[in-house]
Amino acid sequence: MEAKAGYPESVSPSSAPTWILGITAGPHDSGAALFRDGRLVTAVNEERFSRKKMDGRFPDRSIEHCLKAGGIEARELQVVAHGWNMVADAATLELMTERLGGEAPEVAQEMQAFLQSANGTDSQVLRRLNTGLERLGVPLWKLRSYDHHLCHAVAAIAWMRDVVDCEAKDMMCITLDGRGDYMSGRVIGGDLSMIAGTTMFDSIGFLWAFTTAVLDFKPFRHEGKVLGLAGSGNSEKTIDIFRKALSLEPSKSTKGRWDFHVHWTPGSGTNFISYFAELEDDAAKAKVGLANKHLCQMLKPHSREDVAAGLQTFTEEIVVEYLRCNGFLRKNLCVSGGVFSNVRLNMRLRELPEVEHFFVYPNMGDGGLCVGAALLASRDRGFLPASPMPRNAQLGPQAVPQLSDFPAAQTEELSDEQAFAKRVAEAVHNGSVVGLFWGSMEFGPRALGRRSLLCAATDVTVNDRLNTRLKRSEFMPFAPVTLRTHAAEAYNGWTDDDEASRFMTVCYKTSPAFGTQCPAVVHVDGTARPQIVDERDGLYFSILTEYHRLSGIPTLINTSFNIHEEPIVCSVADSVRSFQQGACDILAAYPFIVTSC
Repeated sequence: MEAKAGYPESVSPSSAPTWILGITAGPHDSGAALFRDGRLVTAVNEERFSRKKMDGRFPDRSIEHCLKAGGIEARELQVVAHGWNMVADAATLELMTERLGGEAPEVAQEMQAFLQSANGTDSQVLRRLNTGLERLGVPLWKLRSYDHHLCHAVAAIAWMRDVVDCEAKDMMCITLDGRGDYMSGRVIGGDLSMIAGTTMFDSIGFLWAFTTAVLDFKPFRHEGKVLGLAGSGNSEKTIDIFRKALSLEPSKSTKGRWDFHVHWTPGSGTNFISYFAELEDDAAKAKVGLANKHLCQMLKPHSREDVAAGLQTFTEEIVVEYLRCNGFLRKNLCVSGGVFSNVRLNMRLRELPEVEHFFVYPNMGDGGLCVGAALLASRDRGFLPASPMPRNAQLGPQAVPQLSDFPAAQTEELSDEQAFAKRVAEAVHNGSVVGLFWGSMEFGPRALGRRSLLCAATDVTVNDRLNTRLKRSEFMPFAPVTLRTHAAEAYNGWTDDDEASRFMTVCYKTSPAFGTQCPAVVHVDGTARPQIVDERDGLYFSILTEYHRLSGIPTLINTSFNIHEEPIVCSVADSVRSFQQGACDILAAYPFIVTSC
C-alpha cells in the first residue's frame, strides 16, 4: 500500500492487537473512543449515560462501554490518548507573548486574568484525568496528550482522505472554537502541518458564547438558538458593532498574513472575552459582570433577531475573508471545532467557488476529540488512519429491546424489517409522531435515524406542536431527512458526493416546489438542514421509502429523540421514559411497536 503524505505506511500488527483508548475528560462534553490496530471500534460521549447535557466529568461510563465493546480489560490498553494537551508548545507561547506584548498595560492585565482563569480550569481537568486513570488502574506512563486543535483536525482530515481521492497538498482543515490549548483556531494542512493559528484572546467561539448570554440563553449550549433567530433579523442594524469588536489585522510574526484580532482596548467596543475570566469554570451558571461589558451595552437596545442576524452575517463575512486573504482555501476543505456546528456558515463555505469538496466532522465539538486523540496515537504507533467513522456514524452502544422492557404496555412485535418499516411509515402518514429506536447509537450531536423522532413535514404548524410537547423553544424548523434519489430536486446545488449532507451539518437553499410540499422543514430564509439517506441506512431508509410510497413525498421530519435539555436517548429505558413524558405518540423500538405504556 502506498502511504499518503503525512502518514507512515501501516505496519503489520503483531499477534497481540494494539488497543488505544482515546478520551476527553472535560471541561465539558467528555467521551471515549476505542481503536484496535488503528481502526475505530466504538465511540460515545458521557452525557448519553449520565443523562446530563454535555457532561464534562471523567468519562467512566464511556470507558466502561469501550472496554466492553472491545472485550478487553483496562490493563490491556497500550495507550490512553487525551484530546487536550494542557500545555502550550513553543510556537503557541510565542504567539501568546506577542499578542500580550502589543496591548496597553491595563488591557494586558485583563488578558492575563483570563489566562489565569483558563489555567485554573485546565488544572482541574488534569487532576480529574489523573485521578480517573488511577481509579481505572491505568498507569500514567500510558497517557499521551495531544494538541486540542490537531485532534479536531485529524479526525476531519482522515475522514475526508478516506472519502475523497486527493493529495495532501490539495487539502486544508480549519478549526475554530472557544479555546483549547491556548488557541481558538488553527489552519492545518492535509499532511497535519500547523500552518497558522489564532490565540484564545481572539476567539470567534467566545464572541458567540458572549452574545448567546447577552440574549439570555446559555453560553456554550444555546448558540443554535441564536442561529435560528438570525433568519428573522436585519443584520445591517448590528453588524458594525461586531466589526468593531473583532477584525482582521496584519500579523506581527508572518509577513503578508492576516490574523483574527479582538479589540480589547477599553472604550473601543468590547472586552467580551474577559467576561469568561469570571465564569470559566461553569460558563452556563451566571451572567456575572455581563451588564458592565461595553459590547453588551451596545447590543442591548437591539432586538434579539437583529443581534443574531448581525452576528451570523459577520461570522460568515470574516471567516471567508480570513481564508481568502491568506490563501487558505483548497478545493478539498474540511472543518472541525464548535464554531462549525453553525450550518449556515458551513453552507457559505461549501458554496465558495474555490471549494469542490467540503466536509464537516460530524462530532465537531469537544465531544469528538477522543477520536482525534486516538487517531494521533495510532499514527504514532505506525498505523495508517483509515475509515475513521462508519458512513452513518453508528458507533455507540447497541441495545436490543426485549418485551420485558415495556411492562403493562400495548405492544406489537414485528420481527420482519420490511413489515416494521411499513407499520412505522403508516403511523407517520396518519399523523403520528414516532420515536424510532434501533441498532447502535450515533456518535455526535445529531440524531441520524437510530435515536430519532419522525413525523410528516407537510404541515407548518407541526413545529409549534412538536416544540410544545418536547418543551423546546427553538427558532429554526425541524430538520428534514430525504431520499438520496430526490435530494437534487429538493436542495439547490446538492450533488451526489456531498458527504456532509449525510450528517445534517450543512444548510442548503431549497427549491420552491420543496418549500410548498414540506413547509415544516424550511426556514424563513428558504434554507433547510437535511440528512440524505440511501440503502446504507438500513431500516431507517426502508421507513422513508415506505412513507414515500404511501404519500408521494420523499421527506420526513427527523429530530432528536429527547425532551429539551436532555441528551439524546441512549438505552431502551431512556426511550420508554421519553415516550411516557409525551415525546412521541408511538415508540418504534425494533422489533416492537409500542402504542401505550
